[in-house]
Amino acid sequence: WMAACMLSSVLFENNDCKQILLKIPLLHNGTSHLLPHVLTMLSNSLENPSSSVLDDLVIRCGLLRLLCTWLYDSPVSVCAFLQSPHNLPFIVGIVANPEIDAHLHGLCALLIGTCVVFNENSEGSNTRSSVH
Repeated sequence: WMAACMLSSVLFENNDCKQILLKIPLLHNGTSHLLPHVLTMLSNSLENPSSSVLDDLVIRCGLLRLLCTWLYDSPVSVCAFLQSPHNLPFIVGIVANPEIDAHLHGLCALLIGTCVVFNENSEGSNTRSSVH
């Protein structure tokens, strides 16, 4: 949670850092990047909750805050997020699940809105109108 919040602070209104972070590989073989890793951590947190509901909520909110900050005002980041066909349905699924906390619903709705507003892709399946 703390690392996600700190990284959110670094990325806030810093498009250069947002774009650089998309390119830095996490593993030595260069096959994984941070954006898909954040989504994997969020997915794992939802699928395998810990014994502390509050801890889980804080971690999930921190990860979603990071995603919202990263994609806000960054069409390149939005495009990278939308490139995976699983990301947007995963986030919409969180909003549609009534058993998930309202805080997560709100952050996911903000993330979807950010994708709609800052999506400058005019070709393919990830256009602004198709995301909307």
